Amino acid sequence: LKNYIKRDITSSELPNVCNFANNITIYLDIIKNNYKKVLIIEDDAILCEIFTTIFNNYLNQLPHDWDMTFLHNGCDMHAPNITPDILWYKVPSTRTVCSYMITLETAKKFVQNLLPIDKHKYFNIDHVLNELIDSLHLQVYWCEPVIIYEGSENNNYNSSVIRIN
Repeated sequence: LKNYIKRDITSSELPNVCNFANNITIYLDIIKNNYKKVLIIEDDAILCEIFTTIFNNYLNQLPHDWDMTFLHNGCDMHAPNITPDILWYKVPSTRTVCSYMITLETAKKFVQNLLPIDKHKYFNIDHVLNELIDSLHLQVYWCEPVIIYEGSENNNYNSSVIRIN
C-alpha cells in the first residue's frame, strides 16, 4: 500500500484502500503485458450459467467505441429504458467494480490519474472512476441482462466493508 498512498490509513479505510490498490495493480499489469482488452472479476462474483457462451455472444455485439463495460448488477443498478433487442447501453458511470472490462488505453489513462490514492477526496474506487469517466469522456457500456452477480451484495459472501463499518 505504501506504493499507492502517502499517509497512514484507519482500519475503516483499509478495505476501500485495498480494493483501490488492487485495481491499480491490475491496471499496471495490463500495461506491463500490453493486454489490449481485459475482463476484471472480483472474487465474490457469481457467473451466470453457460457464462462463456453468453459472454462471447455479448462481446460480438459490443459497440466498437467502448473504453469500459460493466457486466454485473452492482447496487441493483440497471440501464435506463431497457428493451429486449439491445444488450449494451451507454451509461456514463460505474456499476461498482465487481466485474468490468477495460482496454489497454483506458488502463493507461487510469494509472496516470489515480496515483497517489490519497490525492482523491475519498478512497472508494467506484466514485473515483466515475470522476475519471466524466473528465476523460470515456465510452462506458452496461449490459442488460447482466451475466454476473455480486455475491457479497446478495449475502452469498461477507463483505469486509460491511464488517468493519
